[in-house]
Amino acid sequence: MNVEEYGMYVWRAGDIAPAGTYLRVDNNSFRVVVLEQEGRLPASYDGHIALYCRAPVMDLVNAQFESNHVSSRSQQAR
Repeated sequence: MNVEEYGMYVWRAGDIAPAGTYLRVDNNSFRVVVLEQEGRLPASYDGHIALYCRAPVMDLVNAQFESNHVSSRSQQAR
């Protein structure tokens, strides 16, 4: 799978991918996988080769949530 076919880079299960948030795009599950550091994307365990794309919007949402969570915890400590 490649950029020309999907309009974005697609990784397969087992590929080593950079840290980030990935969305499974080969079926309707839209499974979200968060890699805290570079690592292998997980298998589907459903007999199909799972395909993932980066979900940069989810990276931003996760970062915003973590930022808000940390700041609300620090305010509670006061």
